[in-house]
Amino acid sequence: MSKEERETGAVSVKVYMIWATAAGATLILSLLTIFVSQIGRIGVDYWVTVWTDQQIASWDNDTYYIVTYISLALFTSLLVLIGTLGIMFNAIRASQTLFKKMLVRVLKATPRFFDITPLGGLSAGLVMTSLAWTRHFSRISTVRTAWLPG
Repeated sequence: MSKEERETGAVSVKVYMIWATAAGATLILSLLTIFVSQIGRIGVDYWVTVWTDQQIASWDNDTYYIVTYISLALFTSLLVLIGTLGIMFNAIRASQTLFKKMLVRVLKATPRFFDITPLGGLSAGLVMTSLAWTRHFSRISTVRTAWLPG
């Protein structure tokens, strides 16, 4: 086996761009939603400041302030939920896309790949272990089913 190449240091921008491309265009929408939700959070904080200072003249009671506060808080919470779910689904999509591309490349690799790379040796060993376990468990299941009344 030859020595495997390895990079050290910070993750390059190229790697992030590959991941973002695999995630899809909706990643931008999800990030924008998270950004807008942060602006909404600032708005909620500002509204609490206005409310405590009583700078806006309105009804005699605090109903106006409470309804506005609850509306802003619910809207901001909804944006956070949508943005977070969007990021999560984009991350899953990126992982699946990258995994499928990697799997296709490994399956199309020449036999030499499995001889010269540590990953190839690991893959070959994993296959052999899986085959051994499959044979072992198939024998056990055959023995167990032989005891069952027919």
